Amino acid sequence: MAIEKYFENPDVIFDPVPSYVGIWLFGTNNLVKNSKKENGENLFQKYYQNNVTDKLKGYFKYWDYLRFPVGFMSAANDNMIGRRLSISKIDFFVGITQFLTSNVDKYGMSEEEYNDYIQELTTNIQKDNETLNNIYADALKRKAERLKTLLDDEFNSPYFDVANKDYGDYKLVRGDKVNFTKYIESTYELTISLEKGLRILGDFLDNNLDSKLMFDCFDPDQFYLLFAVIIYEYNLMVEKEGGSLDSTYNYLYNYFETIKKVIQDDPKYNPTILYEWKDGKKEKLSRRNLEQKYNELLERHPEVKPVTLPDFEDSEKYKDINLMEKLRSIYEGGTELNWEFLPSGQKIKTSDDIETKNSNNESVNKEELKEKSIEETNIRVKVLEKSGYIGRPIRGLNSFSGYYAFVYPNGKVILEKFWDDEDKLEPSIHNATYVMSIDNFIEMSKISKLDLIEYMKLFPEEGMKRFYHSSIETWQKNIFNEINGTNRVEEVLDFFKKLQKEK
Repeated sequence: MAIEKYFENPDVIFDPVPSYVGIWLFGTNNLVKNSKKENGENLFQKYYQNNVTDKLKGYFKYWDYLRFPVGFMSAANDNMIGRRLSISKIDFFVGITQFLTSNVDKYGMSEEEYNDYIQELTTNIQKDNETLNNIYADALKRKAERLKTLLDDEFNSPYFDVANKDYGDYKLVRGDKVNFTKYIESTYELTISLEKGLRILGDFLDNNLDSKLMFDCFDPDQFYLLFAVIIYEYNLMVEKEGGSLDSTYNYLYNYFETIKKVIQDDPKYNPTILYEWKDGKKEKLSRRNLEQKYNELLERHPEVKPVTLPDFEDSEKYKDINLMEKLRSIYEGGTELNWEFLPSGQKIKTSDDIETKNSNNESVNKEELKEKSIEETNIRVKVLEKSGYIGRPIRGLNSFSGYYAFVYPNGKVILEKFWDDEDKLEPSIHNATYVMSIDNFIEMSKISKLDLIEYMKLFPEEGMKRFYHSSIETWQKNIFNEINGTNRVEEVLDFFKKLQKEK
């Protein structure tokens, strides 16, 4: 259980920080293969029975007769704050769709018309639950009405011949000795059960499943390896379809970064699992096996850079998916703005930094730096460093040299020049703090030769404010009143898309 020292719970997989948009699915087969057993009982199968099968039986009386697999789904919460683990809505409705592919369902339509009907039906899986459930319930009602005419009219039903074909297929697949009439009766009852269940299903399929209960069914080291393989295989599929990798790649990155720490404690650390790939190939996989595959994936995608975040006291803010998409867009590159992100590990200098040098390369005594203006500049640096800005401070280039910009979730930007000479720690005495909208900041950044005072005169009523360096208390109150406001997610996203790709 060496990895538990670093991965405390399965949220690192199902509700990670940083969060991300998108859906990924996984089935039950490989989970069954690798589950712990207790008193001869497969613990994952018990979990699945309690949390999936029994729950679905509560809505659908004849659920056991359907025999289509329903796995799990990882998706963003509806409020776009964090992610959830749930029963796979996609698996469920794909299975219901397959139930609607009998010859009785197709009767009266050409092959092309029927294909269009099914395609239109499945597009509804992306709609809200009430609409989705009712559309599929109506499709089942249509099927039930056709089956009812078979029960009432038997040989005289227009569906009799096609129903006989379905009956032949049923006997071939199931091997049941049930007669034709009983087959139609049971199919009718199943169809009615599904229709009624969908009418009351509501948001059930979006309910959060307790991932910790699933986790408890496995050895921790095998569990985290298993999901690394599941997510690796999912990324292979995404790569094949579009040439890129999925946001879930971040778990692979985190897993192998963590493995580096684990093997420092235990160089022989190498858990193994049994895995069946989607092509049917079965394999015994170890941590080392997967690491080789992962390295090959990295070689194919040198452009991929996982999102790494600075430390914040409130890590929950990184579950805001809209905010995280803004941060990810930093890595897209392509901007003409005269700004760059302060490189990781660097910080804005203060007089607390160890020994600085003057122009003659002589050591400067720290005591000489503790004048009032320098002390206040130090405070302004520290206040803004803890002000909840997005990502990292942004450093000005060219005519913006010396300025730092801090971008906030509400679309406001604070622009500050702390030092006239950062190397010598000479404070910028005659500057003020500027607060502006993201739009004005972008426009301002396009100006080749900037005079902030003149620029402010051009936009006196357009969200531009200037706060002089009065008392620290007043200054801090003024700027915090500006940055604590309603989010303007899309504006900040648009800005980040223009920022230079971090080196």
